[in-house]
Amino acid sequence: MSIIEAIKRAESEHAVYLLLTAYLESLWLSETGGALRGSLRRLPIEGQTDVQERAQVLASEERAAEGPVIAEAAEIFRVAIERLGLSQVVVPRTSDTSSEENRTGL
Repeated sequence: MSIIEAIKRAESEHAVYLLLTAYLESLWLSETGGALRGSLRRLPIEGQTDVQERAQVLASEERAAEGPVIAEAAEIFRVAIERLGLSQVVVPRTSDTSSEENRTGL
């Protein structure tokens, strides 16, 4: 199961934050994690506003064609926003994947 699928299936807000934290920790240990600047990899995640701000930065960096790590992180944070029910914040979707739109109800 991918991190995106795990976030979509998360049964609580806590689980979403746990999965985002695990993803960010994995970037600190990976060779490609340096493609994501430190402020976006920073831990801990400090709530909904923090998730929204990171998603917005990632979306704008993705539009600037910053690379595959940025695209992956942007999609993960976009899905997390949907799952947390924060869809009222506009985070553009730049690729067409098969995620469920505006899924809320944690």
